[in-house]
Amino acid sequence: MNYSELAVKHQQVVQFVEENRIKEAMDSLGSLAAYCVNRELSLQLDTHRDTYRSMLTYSFELGDDPEKEQVIGDEEAARGLNPTYRAPWKLL
Repeated sequence: MNYSELAVKHQQVVQFVEENRIKEAMDSLGSLAAYCVNRELSLQLDTHRDTYRSMLTYSFELGDDPEKEQVIGDEEAARGLNPTYRAPWKLL
């Protein structure tokens, strides 16, 4: 891999991260790490992948975080999260 190919790959990784496309960024980093003689880079990337998977598992399956349950920039959708009920009905 020459310098210009490396620069293109680097820019691709940066763009993926800016767009919150973390899996694609890690996949691109993995293809770069395959070219390296230093196996430590691949091991570090594997560790980051494991950490990312754990974070996703926690945030989608295990965590009940009320702060996540909000809609930013759409007041109508935000009102739908906490609707007003007529008496005697109430949300438990």
